[in-house]
Amino acid sequence: MIVQDEPATSPDAPAPRSPASAPRPAPTTPRTTGAPVPGSAPGTGTSVRRPDTPLQPSAPDATQATSITRTTTVTEDGAASLTLSSTGLNRLLFPDAVTAAYTATEALEVIIEGRAVIVSFRAARPADLMVITRGAQYLLRLVPEPLPAQTIRLRAPKPELHVTSSYETQLADLIQAGYRRSPPEGFRTERPARPLPSTGALAWYLTLQHRGHRLTIQEYAVANTGALPHPTDPTQLARRFPNARAVSSDPLLLQPGAWGRVLVVVDTDTLEPPEPSR
Repeated sequence: MIVQDEPATSPDAPAPRSPASAPRPAPTTPRTTGAPVPGSAPGTGTSVRRPDTPLQPSAPDATQATSITRTTTVTEDGAASLTLSSTGLNRLLFPDAVTAAYTATEALEVIIEGRAVIVSFRAARPADLMVITRGAQYLLRLVPEPLPAQTIRLRAPKPELHVTSSYETQLADLIQAGYRRSPPEGFRTERPARPLPSTGALAWYLTLQHRGHRLTIQEYAVANTGALPHPTDPTQLARRFPNARAVSSDPLLLQPGAWGRVLVVVDTDTLEPPEPSR
């Protein structure tokens, strides 16, 4: 709705006379929206005053833009320097659940939510934050800048992989541990139990996952839903797992209606972070 202003009246122009027979209107008292009518019972509504002039939209603020997401790899001792928004809510995501966070300054406000730490600045000056998770410690230098809110995924550095004659033996041991469902010490067992896209007549389900610091053992249940036997040789299944370190299957030929097991070893840092324990 567009409201036009009344035309201005010249100060030299004579004021219009009212007809003698017309009664002079009684003075009115301006009321705000929600105010009670004089003489009526008092109300409980909240009075809201309308602005004298229409509100104009404010210019967009760069610090209120959509959150920016990026990934940062910390050093071997867990240290990193992070540039965050000085005015917005910043979200730090860690590989596993956060158990505690410490700072020696009042410039930060910190909230822990599962494996996330929500950080905002009370004062625009750099501050140190120590975060302790179930698997590691992180010492972070947080630097405020006039940026949009930041979402940062932190991950440990990928250890240098030395391919030696014992590397294949290590993979074979992990595959055997997967078949026994007895992972090595330090591995965390997860039960995703989620279906995956089928490949032809083979239906796939990720049933178990033994997550280690560097490598993870995955166990898949596979069913032959077709009418003919289907080969499940690892050389053919390798196309489904292009980033796998090792693939093994049992049996090698899956009969119609039968179930088999497929064991895969992958790099842990290629997986989604685990959900926090409840």
